[in-house]
Amino acid sequence: MITTGFGFITFIFTSLAIYLWISNKYENCKLFKVVPPLLFMYIFFVAATNLGLFDMGAESAVLATKKAMTTYGVPLLVYAVIVQSNPRKILKLGPKMITCFLVTAASIILGTVVSALIFNGKLGIGDIPETYGTLVASFIGGPENLFAVADGISLSDEALSNVLILVEVIYSPWLIFLMCGLPLLWNKFNKFTNADLVPVEEAGSRIDLNDRESRQATVADVYKIVGIGVLLETVCLWLGNLINSFIPSWPPGVLMYILMTIAAMILGEKTDLGRNPFVKPFATAICLTQVAIGTLGVDLSYFMSAGWLLAASGTILLIHVIIMIIYAKLSRTDIYTLGCASIAAIGGNSSAPVVAAVYVEKSDAYISIATIMAAFGSIIGTVGGLFIVRILHLIL
Repeated sequence: MITTGFGFITFIFTSLAIYLWISNKYENCKLFKVVPPLLFMYIFFVAATNLGLFDMGAESAVLATKKAMTTYGVPLLVYAVIVQSNPRKILKLGPKMITCFLVTAASIILGTVVSALIFNGKLGIGDIPETYGTLVASFIGGPENLFAVADGISLSDEALSNVLILVEVIYSPWLIFLMCGLPLLWNKFNKFTNADLVPVEEAGSRIDLNDRESRQATVADVYKIVGIGVLLETVCLWLGNLINSFIPSWPPGVLMYILMTIAAMILGEKTDLGRNPFVKPFATAICLTQVAIGTLGVDLSYFMSAGWLLAASGTILLIHVIIMIIYAKLSRTDIYTLGCASIAAIGGNSSAPVVAAVYVEKSDAYISIATIMAAFGSIIGTVGGLFIVRILHLIL
């Protein structure tokens, strides 16, 4: 049994190193094309906990280390992702593309409220508003938003694990459909909506994604990105506590994440931090670490209501699809733009350009559009998740 904080850290980072080696070495494996390797990582860490590998007692060093890694690691993740999101590029999408993504986010929010009203009494779990809010943060933004909301509202480990697995279960089939199904529907759907492709080409011509520094990261880059991140986190945490002393209804953790998002967005606009070659791998590394520790400490008996949870998430997705089809008909939007908006929200920064790459047979602009939409989602995802938590507390 692992009983020390350092032993816990060693296990996490060694396991992640092995996971990355396997997923890279066997990336063309047929199994991984059907079941994403990340899902195997979830299962591995949950199994490790339930087999008693860690001392998760209330006063254990392992639990204290886990909480510290979450408390101080997630704000750095938010900073590292948002600082890469330049607001000027988002505006260059043009009104039609921005509206399409906002409708996507609104459809997910509406679907969440409807799903919560339908399944609230059937799920058999606590933390319903918090669970749904965290799920929405992921569906609008990405993992960084998921963990930001979960940490800001002190979501339980059991509820967080439910959200993580549900995101992966919903996300994988949807990713396959957007990549394989949409090309088959191109002609019929666009004829149905009388799609206008001019805004697609106009948006693509205005966006330049090739502005990241091509050099290798240096030691100075490491200290620059990390140093500014921890300083920003310290200041925002202090300001969050200060504002909370005047507005007690807003938890300091929630305020800290809102301030971090705004500050990182300003830094992304006014400085070259977002172009730094170290910032992207830094964000990816923190994200994987948070995914790993987020699945630890979970009792498998908590998943007795997984069937209802899956139905609840499926309802959100169904309402999202219906609203997007109606929007496409009214606005003459093509099916690939809908796919870009959907994967930018539900998949996030890592998946958006991958899916959009399938659409380049029609236009190279889709990669640029999907990438910037995903950046937009990272900015508004945390606020959207916190908004849902508040709304559901009022109506349930």
